[in-house]
Amino acid sequence: MSDLASQGGKHVLTVAIAFVSDHLEILFDIDIEAKELAKRLGLNLRRTEMPNPSPTFVDALADLVTNGTGARIADLDQTRVA
Repeated sequence: MSDLASQGGKHVLTVAIAFVSDHLEILFDIDIEAKELAKRLGLNLRRTEMPNPSPTFVDALADLVTNGTGARIADLDQTRVA
């Protein structure tokens, strides 16, 4: 961040791509430590929101777990032959 500040940068947007929900590592490393550093350097640091339990995100995950059938796991459970 110091390079960005020295080059006249004013704003930083972080995206925590390794996580899909708020996590202590993100909350501390970015929301506390990085924001303090950014403030000292005169930068405005923001972080994108995490999907957390967003219905759209959960639906997207469910759609990925379909065994290639196009049906969701819940639908597959109802069609099992006893």
